[in-house]
Amino acid sequence: MKQGVAGFKAFIRECLAGVRERKEEIDSLNVFPVPDGDTGTNLTLTLESTAESLEGAAAEEPGEVARAVIQGSLLGARGNSGVILSQILRGLAEAFASRGVLDSLWLSQGLERARELAYRAVLKPVEGTILTVLREAAEAARDVADSDPGRAARAALEAARRALASTPQLLPVLRQAGVVDAGGFGLVVVLERLARLFGGDPGRTEVPRGFASLGARTSVGVREAGSLEYKFEVEYLLEADEAGELAGALGGLGDSVAVVGSPGLFHVHVHTNRVFEVVEEGRKRGRVRDLKITYFEDQMAPSELSHEVLTGAACYVLGEGLRLLFRSLGVGSFVSPSQALNPSAGEILQSLERAPGKGVLFLPNHRDLLPAARQAVGLSSRPALLVPTYDPIQGLSAMVAYDPGSPLEVNAAAMEEAASRVVALALARASRAVVTPAGRAGVGEWVGLVRGEVVRVGGSAPELACELVAANIEPRHELLTLIWGAEASLEEAEALEVRLREAFPHLELESHWGGQPFLPYLLGLE
Repeated sequence: MKQGVAGFKAFIRECLAGVRERKEEIDSLNVFPVPDGDTGTNLTLTLESTAESLEGAAAEEPGEVARAVIQGSLLGARGNSGVILSQILRGLAEAFASRGVLDSLWLSQGLERARELAYRAVLKPVEGTILTVLREAAEAARDVADSDPGRAARAALEAARRALASTPQLLPVLRQAGVVDAGGFGLVVVLERLARLFGGDPGRTEVPRGFASLGARTSVGVREAGSLEYKFEVEYLLEADEAGELAGALGGLGDSVAVVGSPGLFHVHVHTNRVFEVVEEGRKRGRVRDLKITYFEDQMAPSELSHEVLTGAACYVLGEGLRLLFRSLGVGSFVSPSQALNPSAGEILQSLERAPGKGVLFLPNHRDLLPAARQAVGLSSRPALLVPTYDPIQGLSAMVAYDPGSPLEVNAAAMEEAASRVVALALARASRAVVTPAGRAGVGEWVGLVRGEVVRVGGSAPELACELVAANIEPRHELLTLIWGAEASLEEAEALEVRLREAFPHLELESHWGGQPFLPYLLGLE
């Protein structure tokens, strides 16, 4: 085996090949199947990002290789297991930068540093997980640090295999489900590839006898990490000089907390029910980017939910925050945001078929989707009705009136009536010079819309918002809703909120992050 830079690059490629080959096998150990909560998938994505960073950097010196590996694994870390793997790779990379060769001392120092980083990354380390497997492997490598690298690699692997077999005795949820820890299994696969690089055949690690078949997932409610109390997984990158007490603050908002990285860039992971507060804790300390929010129950089959729901709801909406708002109000299925901005009737139909309930309602939340939505509703295999919402503000108002235990027709009537009562306003920036019914708008100039029609041009966002509200407010209105999107900065949104509170103190103001594209601000009067 090549011992220098070429050898370390080969190690990363082998790790990726090994985990990718057994991805589905590792995934199957997750007995609570959630998107991006599957360990094999998360480990693969993390290693793919690491390999891409390493190849793209054209690094030829140990220090350059280490930096590329650390950066790539940090940026690409997915899920709890991916975050821990990024710290394992960082420990091995730092040791390689120091030694420049792949010998037994490199492995011993690298695994020990990896153990230190991994345990530090997790707010509340849990034994019976990948952490236990890593610790045992590090101790075994340390005991033979003065031997040849092949022997050290085999010692680490055998210790990891023994630790993996013990995980069900350490973690009751694994014992209940009849599986070993998926993250620990992934680490064993990585160590297998390392041992193979140093020569010899380490064999193939199989799940210990007496445990469930890998192909048979169960629904006992075990996740990759954390408690069933929390419904969302939140991950983001934080650009900040330091993370301060972020991990501790997030610990009060959820579990499975991990904050890893170094001054300049941190990767944040948490399971929570308080998504917006988790994001705001990051924004207090720096710039949040690459935000990813997963709703754990999104992959539950409709049949698992149908018995609880008489009338289900599906909708089209863009923006992670808006999806969470609609989800919290009862929407059970979404037209995928990865599809076209104007989805087809077939794509809408797919969302109707996924929704729970004996009947299903669809909210298009976009004027241009009404024709395709009507066609999809007509093709549904179950009774289906359209609630003609023209924008997300109307849709949210309609969902407040939604009752999953009421009949389809009763829901449709109540929701349509609720949607008709809201006055939907919006602020946007002109992407090009354009003539509107309210006058000419230059590139980047603010325009104000009422029910989708441009009625005002120019001024600042706070000024324009106040003008729109003042022109459309009625004595019956009690609530003003503000939803700010992907193109709005936190500082600007806060300034707008303050201005609205000052201008309309008699209105109750609710402010939410929606993350929607194209329209920085949505407002609703009710």
